[in-house]
Amino acid sequence: MAFTRGVLLGADRFRHSRRVVGKKQTNNRKVNSMRNSILVRGLGVLAVCALALATPGSAKNPVSRPYMVHGNLTFTQYVDGTWEFQACGEGTHLGQFTTVMSWKDVDQQGMHLTCTTANGDKIFSVIPFNPGAWHLEITGGTGRFEYATGGQNATYESQHVRTYNPAPGIDYIETWAQKAEGLITY
Repeated sequence: MAFTRGVLLGADRFRHSRRVVGKKQTNNRKVNSMRNSILVRGLGVLAVCALALATPGSAKNPVSRPYMVHGNLTFTQYVDGTWEFQACGEGTHLGQFTTVMSWKDVDQQGMHLTCTTANGDKIFSVIPFNPGAWHLEITGGTGRFEYATGGQNATYESQHVRTYNPAPGIDYIETWAQKAEGLITY
């Protein structure tokens, strides 16, 4: 290789400059590839974080969700005029649940129910007095359902079966299967 005042001369100059340019091009491709990879990963992380922040519900960020429940219900009428209502079943957002209501849980607003979910959280609701309709309104709860709202409409899945005088002190017991669909916000 011949140098004249720091400049490469002849064929070696051309070959050397291509090699340097080639390395720069290769290095530039690697750098651009890394930049793109970091950019894509960064955007992916931001997207996941944005979705994760918008998904979970809380008191500050309630989310409305459709839900469905199905279960077996039992109504017991006692001879002294008092009664008791029990239900057990399974539902979305609830898991397995139990519900209890008695004649003491009735006031001017309607019949008040407490549903205990699989993890112990409770949902409070009321069935307003409305002949011919079985609409339930969610009024709050405990745990993740503390500020829950929503409602459901129920449909019967089976005929009511009534058994008279099954035991002393009991006038009759009525059982049936029921399902309900609604919207819960929590």
